[in-house]
Amino acid sequence: PIGITLCKLDRIQVHNPHEVTLHVSGLDLVDGTPVLDIKPYVPVYDSVSINEEQAAHVSLPTPRVPEWVEGGLKTSRNVVITEDAQSKLKQILEVNPNALEFYGPPHNKHADTYPTVLDCIRQILAMDVRSSFQTQKTRNGRFQAERAERIQSSFGVEFAMGSATDGKRNDGSTDDDTKDSEGVPYCTQQLDNLMIYYRVEKAQELKRGPSENSGAEDFIVVEHIRLLPMSGSRGASKNKN
Repeated sequence: PIGITLCKLDRIQVHNPHEVTLHVSGLDLVDGTPVLDIKPYVPVYDSVSINEEQAAHVSLPTPRVPEWVEGGLKTSRNVVITEDAQSKLKQILEVNPNALEFYGPPHNKHADTYPTVLDCIRQILAMDVRSSFQTQKTRNGRFQAERAERIQSSFGVEFAMGSATDGKRNDGSTDDDTKDSEGVPYCTQQLDNLMIYYRVEKAQELKRGPSENSGAEDFIVVEHIRLLPMSGSRGASKNKN
C-alpha cells in the first residue's frame, strides 16, 4: 500500500544540474520507508490544521504555496471535446450501458452517464498543476497514461510509441487514432474504463506570465475516446448479475 502525508520542506541541496536532494521533515512514516514522489502543497486538496487542544502547545507556520501552483489553480485550461470523441463515447455506452465501473449504473442513471462523463473529462483536463518539464512533455505529446504498469496489467494494454505492427493495437486504436496529422502522438488520460486521447496547444496570448511554463492556459482538444481492453467483459458480467 502507498500512503499520502504532508511534510515540511526544510531545504533544497543542489549537487549539479541533474542531481538535487530535498530535505524534508514531519513525515508520518518509519525510518527506511522510501519516498516515491513529492508534490507541492495545494490548499484545495491539502489541509494543515490542528485542534484547540493542540493549538495550545503547537504553533504551525502558514504553508507557502508556489506561485506557479497558486496561479495555475485560479486558471482553467480551455477544453474542447470533438464530435468524433463524443460520438464514440455515446457508442460505447449504447453497446454496453454498464461499461463504466464508477460513472455508470448503479452510481448514475443510464441517461445521466453520458453528460456526467463529458463533464468529468472537462474538469480533469481543465485543471493542470505541472512543472515546466511536465508541461513541455504534454505539449510535445509525450504524456501517455498507458505507460503505467498498472494500466498495462489491469486492462491488458500494450504500450508502443511506434506504429502498430498490423495497423491496429489491442485496444482497438490505430495510428490515425493516436497521432495527429503531423505524426505527433496524442496525450492520453485514463478515466474509469476509458482512455481519453487529447492534444495540447500552447496558448498564443497569456493572461498571466507563469502560464508560459505551467501550461495553465493551454488549449486542450479531446480527439478520441476508447474503451480499454478487458473493460467490456467486466461491464457485460456486471450487466448479467
